[in-house]
Amino acid sequence: ITRTGGGSAAAAVDVTVAVTGGTATNPADFGGTFPATVSFAAGVNEATLTIPIADDALPEEPDETVDLEITAVSAGTVGAQNTAT
Repeated sequence: ITRTGGGSAAAAVDVTVAVTGGTATNPADFGGTFPATVSFAAGVNEATLTIPIADDALPEEPDETVDLEITAVSAGTVGAQNTAT
C-alpha cells in the first residue's frame, strides 16, 4: 500500500483494509483476519499487507479472486484505489 501526499508528515496513519468481494473465501483459499489494519509510521510512504494463500490442493477453474478495499484511514482521505492481479 502506498501513502502519498503525506509521507513526510509527522503523524502516523492507520489504514483499514476489508475484503469486499471476489470468488475466494477465507480461510479455505486465503488467510488473515479482516478487516486488517496496516500502519504507516511517520515519514513512511509504503507498507505491506501479507495475505497467505491456502494450498487447498484443488484445481481452481477459473482462478479465484479476492477484492480488497481501503475502508478507513485514521488521518487524511482515501484516494484512487488500484486493481492488482
